[in-house]
Amino acid sequence: MCLSAQRPDQWFWPADTVLGMLDRSPLPEYWSEFFSERFMGFSEAEYEALSEWILLLSNYQSEAWNDACDRAFDTIQLLKEESRRRLKS
Repeated sequence: MCLSAQRPDQWFWPADTVLGMLDRSPLPEYWSEFFSERFMGFSEAEYEALSEWILLLSNYQSEAWNDACDRAFDTIQLLKEESRRRLKS
């Protein structure tokens, strides 16, 4: 994340991979166990950092990436909500 944030005008495989993982269904019940194990339970600050990173990337990338960034941003919001819900239960 740091490297792509320092050079948001360049494309990086790792950033693309994380973005691809966050480009998910808006229904948490369809998320894979692989995805949930890696992205559920972050702190509010960690989710906020991910959101800021996605917003930064969306300002520098192609229109196709913007669609993926929009869905990833939505997924991060859902992750926050789902993590809070799971903490309460």
